Amino acid sequence: MANAAVIGSLLVLVPDTEIRLFLFGNVRLRTIALIYLALQLGYYVLSDQTAVGAYIAAIIWGVSFMYALKQGSDWSNMLRKKKKSPLKVVHHKPKGPTYKSYRADLPNQEVIDEILDKISLNGYESLSAFEKEILFKASKQEK
Repeated sequence: MANAAVIGSLLVLVPDTEIRLFLFGNVRLRTIALIYLALQLGYYVLSDQTAVGAYIAAIIWGVSFMYALKQGSDWSNMLRKKKKSPLKVVHHKPKGPTYKSYRADLPNQEVIDEILDKISLNGYESLSAFEKEILFKASKQEK
């Protein structure tokens, strides 16, 4: 079956190439290929009818592959494994405390606890102006 695809592709690739045969003289490759394919197809018709469809499909595959290759489209790229892109390194910045809604800008106990935890880890200088303002309002509220 594979020889049918190869011979079919040769019909498209080099049909006018001549081969010198001893008794027949110069014969075109197209003529030899068509006679060979017809004899082989006749053999499959007589011996194994189920192989006829596969044989014809192999011939069509070889011819269509070579036409596509002549036009610049290579079907064999479908069989190659595609390279996976390398992994990317992603850096995440630690997020500050999340602030939830306040009632009239009065801080929650959870927000105050998050800010105090941040102070214990990084010091008072690591606080933003908004966080310092929340602590200031919380200290006034407790008085």
